[in-house]
Amino acid sequence: MTRLIEQNIELADEAAIEIARAMTPAQKLKAMSRMHVFVREWISEAARQDHPEWPESCIRIEIMRRLGVLEAWRMIVAKVDRAEGKS
Repeated sequence: MTRLIEQNIELADEAAIEIARAMTPAQKLKAMSRMHVFVREWISEAARQDHPEWPESCIRIEIMRRLGVLEAWRMIVAKVDRAEGKS
């Protein structure tokens, strides 16, 4: 069980923390991978429901946007550009 501490921030309870502590690194990686796949599929279905006219390329962009991938990529590119004196 988790408890809500702010709008979108949850804290895991002790039982969940103990389960995670008992996992091997490989088990943790597998769990995170499964969660990532689940979230991508969830976002994909939500985007398809909201925008049935969108082609698959727009759905993929929306998934990246909602996961923060696009913003992270923009930050990386800006940092590289600054380092190369392009900004």
